[in-house]
Amino acid sequence: DDTVWSVSTMFALGGNNENNWEGNISNRQFYAQVKGLLDKDAILWVGKKYVQREDIHIGDFYYYDVSGHGVGFEQLNVGTGKLSAAWTRKDGSDVAGKDGSSIKTRTNVFDSRYSLPVWDGATLQVGATYLRALRDKNGAAGHTTWTNESKIKDAFNFTLELGLGFSAGWNKTVVQSFSGSSADCAWSTTAVVKDKAFTGQGYRLLNFGETHFTDNLGMFHQFTAAYSSSNEYDNKRTLGLVVRPYYKLTKMTKVLAELGAYVEREKAEDGSHVTAGGQKATLAYAISPDASNFWSRPEIRFYVSYMNVTDKNKEFDNLGKKTGHDTVFGAQVEAWW
Repeated sequence: DDTVWSVSTMFALGGNNENNWEGNISNRQFYAQVKGLLDKDAILWVGKKYVQREDIHIGDFYYYDVSGHGVGFEQLNVGTGKLSAAWTRKDGSDVAGKDGSSIKTRTNVFDSRYSLPVWDGATLQVGATYLRALRDKNGAAGHTTWTNESKIKDAFNFTLELGLGFSAGWNKTVVQSFSGSSADCAWSTTAVVKDKAFTGQGYRLLNFGETHFTDNLGMFHQFTAAYSSSNEYDNKRTLGLVVRPYYKLTKMTKVLAELGAYVEREKAEDGSHVTAGGQKATLAYAISPDASNFWSRPEIRFYVSYMNVTDKNKEFDNLGKKTGHDTVFGAQVEAWW
């Protein structure tokens, strides 16, 4: 009856044994879905799922992620756009228990997003996420052993995303706000709640995309700006920029570089403002099936990188140093399946 039913799984293998005789298997996704039941494009799903995760590839960073165990629907035709909604259970944030030990939060995440075309080649998405930590009968959030002093406030996140496609590539601009106990999400993903120390307000601006200047020359870039007024991070501000230009040499080879820098400023315990920063420069020779396509995989890279970090408020490598720099080289491969 014009419906498609499927069951999907994803497993991950990890371990610390260098000989790989020991390892742990993790069940990352396991869900069932039906497409075409609600309408011809919509999907209804139940299980453990990556729920329309959105990321910036070169930063390996998911700026919108409400994945977990749950239920939802995606791409339901409503008006001129498409509506998606999900209710998931997301566990795992570390917060302090009444005895000072670290315990895990248990959070209900309610997410909805609506995407619609706004002009030729442009799409606008509006997303809203409500996070509520589970509470015991005494009103303490997340765990029966917590005191009221450790109670987590609810959180509300808002995301506005404009995607542009043009002849030379594509670009996305994302504006996000984080209220309540997710104020610290300005430096992480969108579905995390923490204890009262992180309660406040956070904001984030992202711009990233890929541009082709010629048939052989292109570049991927990532710009981030974040601010939080949470109790833990008093008026913390961060700016970061990464660019990865590449030049095609032959059908399957190219040379690429990656240049990145960040600076952050926050108030220290003594009331003074502390500034930290870092820079990285990488040069690589890459081999892939189609060197002119940024997304062509597998990609083998031979690289050399220089990194420099300065932070007056932290120590690096457990050596008591306030600065650190190093040059590394090697080979790596990136592949997806």
